[in-house]
Amino acid sequence: MGDKSPRQAAKQEKQRRRAAAATPAKGEKRAVESPVDVAAYDRELRFRFDRVDIGSEWCLTDISKDDHAELIAFMAEMETKKVKELIPRPCKHADVAADSQNPTAQKRARERFSDDHDAIHEFRISGAKRLWGLLYDNEFSIIWWDPNHVVFPSKRVWDN
Repeated sequence: MGDKSPRQAAKQEKQRRRAAAATPAKGEKRAVESPVDVAAYDRELRFRFDRVDIGSEWCLTDISKDDHAELIAFMAEMETKKVKELIPRPCKHADVAADSQNPTAQKRARERFSDDHDAIHEFRISGAKRLWGLLYDNEFSIIWWDPNHVVFPSKRVWDN
């Protein structure tokens, strides 16, 4: 058969990880796996636009001109870094589908992204501004632009 698409490979990897993470026998420790392929640690971070959630209330196409300039500068800086330079966490991640206090974000994440990924990751751009996406090895597939930190809100008051 032909090569698997990245989405199919990610889905199979998620199923494999879930099976491996089954409750361990008494006295045994659960194996913890890296969220990215080890070889990806030595590659520079890349941004992808193939998963942008067109039509959502956090669509990247709704970005302001000033935010766009800030985001491009941020992405250009991040693309000069290898994933291992951004470790221990290249970006925060959350199970938006299960844990967000925003019901719209929960529903959208469940419908669009929970089949092929455990968590949606975020980059803090500045203040409340967040870029949400899916991390595949060294590639960050952008899904949402969240200028007001409402996808996974916190109680902190942000100065922009």
